[in-house]
Amino acid sequence: MEGMRKISREEFFSKKISASLCHFFLILVTLFSVLFVIMYLHDTILVRRVKHYGKLLKAYELYVTGDKSFESFVKENNLNEVSWLLSKFNLLTVRKSLDEAKIAFEKGNFADVISALGSMKDAESPWDDEIFYLLGSAYAKVGQVEQAKFYLSYFLRSFESSIYRKNALFLLSTLSEGEEKKKIEEILKKLQ
Repeated sequence: MEGMRKISREEFFSKKISASLCHFFLILVTLFSVLFVIMYLHDTILVRRVKHYGKLLKAYELYVTGDKSFESFVKENNLNEVSWLLSKFNLLTVRKSLDEAKIAFEKGNFADVISALGSMKDAESPWDDEIFYLLGSAYAKVGQVEQAKFYLSYFLRSFESSIYRKNALFLLSTLSEGEEKKKIEEILKKLQ
């Protein structure tokens, strides 16, 4: 028992408190470390969300302004929330281009009409009848009779209830000769 020294009551409690304080601080440091990691991960998630919402806002801005990069921006950034706007955007783009082509037609810029509508003829839209009628009419105005007849004939076969049908028949009759012209004139008489 010589190696063991007797400790006083105060020393005993002081060492016990000091050990308890060490445990307490260790637990406190661990708790703060866990909270830091949680806050860091939460902050990272929030930063990603803010960036994503920024991209969504940019996509809506491109849509509203009619910017042609809207479709590629949505696809590149995988913005599924606004992918439903793509078909609407494409229709708006077709309508806008069609309206510009109609203005060019009224101004006599038939080459511009052919250029604009030639690229749109393959896109499906509710205005396909108008596109093919104007395309045939523009080709007729620039003297490309065979192209005009091709588009007007396609128009007549494909769009039987179009409001442009009578005009297309009349224009096709002026471009046609012989038996073909007689058939078209008979159809025109039936429509009147």
